[in-house]
Amino acid sequence: MFDRINNERSNAGLSKLAWSEAHYNAAVIRSKEIVQSFSHTRPNGTKWNTVNASILHGENIAKGHRSVEKAMIGFMNSPGHKANILLSDFTKGGVAVIEDNKILYYVQLFGY
Repeated sequence: MFDRINNERSNAGLSKLAWSEAHYNAAVIRSKEIVQSFSHTRPNGTKWNTVNASILHGENIAKGHRSVEKAMIGFMNSPGHKANILLSDFTKGGVAVIEDNKILYYVQLFGY
């Protein structure tokens, strides 16, 4: 999925994001949380970025798409999600995809 994000950015004339282990680790946490509560609000009631507020500045979440490709089509067809993917200010990111009860959950996190 991260390569697909960078392909979209390259196609738009933007620089690719650098992979960030910190963003990835936060994405893993968020992916587990959205299984419990599919929301940009964490299960404890705080905002999504409180996982690591100093580095997290954009979040895309999705569930139910049967493949990364279909999830990316959904993100790119959504103005808000597409805006995060193509925001030129973002320089780093990380993604996580997990499966729970045969449902796939996708998290993309962006930062500077």
